[in-house]
Amino acid sequence: MSLGTPTSRYSTIRRAGALAMEAPRPPVLVAVVCLALITLFAITGFLARLDVAAAQWFELDAELRGAAVFSALLLLAAGTSTVGVWRRDRSGRAVLPVGVLLCFMAVDEVTALHETLEATTGVDWQVLYLPAFAVAGVCFLLALRRYWAIPAFRGTWVLGAVCWVVSQVLEFLQWDGDVQRTGYSAMMIPEELLEMLGSASFLVAMLVVVAAMRERHPDPGVRADGNGRLNSPAP
Repeated sequence: MSLGTPTSRYSTIRRAGALAMEAPRPPVLVAVVCLALITLFAITGFLARLDVAAAQWFELDAELRGAAVFSALLLLAAGTSTVGVWRRDRSGRAVLPVGVLLCFMAVDEVTALHETLEATTGVDWQVLYLPAFAVAGVCFLLALRRYWAIPAFRGTWVLGAVCWVVSQVLEFLQWDGDVQRTGYSAMMIPEELLEMLGSASFLVAMLVVVAAMRERHPDPGVRADGNGRLNSPAP
């Protein structure tokens, strides 16, 4: 089933995107839950830095504790939802590398692979990962263009990128080699929270796109082909 001309397709997706955020929609619920949990980790993470014993499991920069696990789950959810959008809209292939990178980052979060690579090579992990970040950045912009007609997507997608970029600047400023710089905690806490917020924003952005697609055609068997047309499965 064709969506018509490019102009009509744009208008249709825009209307669907507006409808997708109007009432009891999953993206809104997910956003509220994520913000509540991130706020909780902000409070407990601050208490952990004050050496409150009950809050130590929520230490923001500790490996394999609450914050790291939660951050990894957010990355995994964002990554899988991004891959899910690609499966529904094959012409939106630009989102796939972003989804793959987010899933990889989820694994990296719980395994600390970047630290192992840095220790092995002697090269800062941010430098090692720079090519992957560059590719993801280009794909991010292509995805932004693809789904620009959906206002809620634009805001959350861009917010996710801004949060992650700022967090990585803070990550870079925290360290002098392997030595923590003055003001480490003041930079580490917002860095970790911005990473969580960025991942949550990517997740919500992809859920908004899925919701817009479902508003346009609720049949889960419908997929977009390489020309941007939605096709129903043969009866």
